[in-house]
Amino acid sequence: MNSLNFSTLIRWLITIQDSGYPWTLQKNPKGVDRCLLSSASLFCKLSKIYENYFQPDKEELKKIILSFTRKKDGMLEDISGKQNIISETRQAFSGLKNIGEKLPPFDPSEYFQEPLYFLQDDEWDNPWGAGAHLSHYLFFMKQTGQTSKISEALDRIKIYEHEDGWYRNKPDDHTLVNGIMKVMTAYDAAKVEIPASLKETILDYVFKYACEGGGCGIYDFVYVVDKCMDLGLHTDKCEKSLKNCFEFILKHQKKDGGFSYNLNQCQTSFYGRRIAYPFACGDVHGTTLLSMALVRIDSGLNLDY
Repeated sequence: MNSLNFSTLIRWLITIQDSGYPWTLQKNPKGVDRCLLSSASLFCKLSKIYENYFQPDKEELKKIILSFTRKKDGMLEDISGKQNIISETRQAFSGLKNIGEKLPPFDPSEYFQEPLYFLQDDEWDNPWGAGAHLSHYLFFMKQTGQTSKISEALDRIKIYEHEDGWYRNKPDDHTLVNGIMKVMTAYDAAKVEIPASLKETILDYVFKYACEGGGCGIYDFVYVVDKCMDLGLHTDKCEKSLKNCFEFILKHQKKDGGFSYNLNQCQTSFYGRRIAYPFACGDVHGTTLLSMALVRIDSGLNLDY
């Protein structure tokens, strides 16, 4: 079994922090956007995962994140557009919680007017996007104590529920597995359990789908298998699949110590903005997703890596 180059990973994290949270360690990349709110928010998750191995600057992370606060509603804005504001605020607030910070006052009501955009039928032809924004919505409703809206939204998505996930017209496998993961995070955000019978049929489907390359593809697969493992079904298959994913993740670690989002190159764009050039180096998003996957794999298998 391959091993993780842990010392170079920690050095990479420290250098990213000391450099002000760039997406990669590429030297003076021209024509790229900082997208600092998202890179700092993701680094909060890395700080939580590796807090026993380096000293994260939590105060600086908090300062950066809150510098993007909108006076009007307390939401956070770096990249304009309502859906970008929703996505980045949710990511940033999750990051603040990761480093032990309380959330500031905020009012998300302007962004979630009826009819809710992510509950429109055509949105569920792409459960990846619809599931992500359902998850954001339930997170905000949970944080603002609007429990009745949580129950209502979960009731409304039942029309899209199938044995193998949530959708209107069935998409390709990659999109469907990503959508399953997004909807599962919505249940997590709302602190609501998914019925065991549905987990079982989803697990049966997922085993027909290979652990796909790319940071999201790997993490989605690991997340779904890990969430379903508590059923005690297909234990051998679960363990074998997670071990295969572990080996695949290690191939993403680059010489600089970070993990690349894609197998042979870093992530180059985020929310439509260029953040790096396509080199074989670690990037913050890839390192975050694959580190979260490693945590889930380790919790399921207790691997010594």
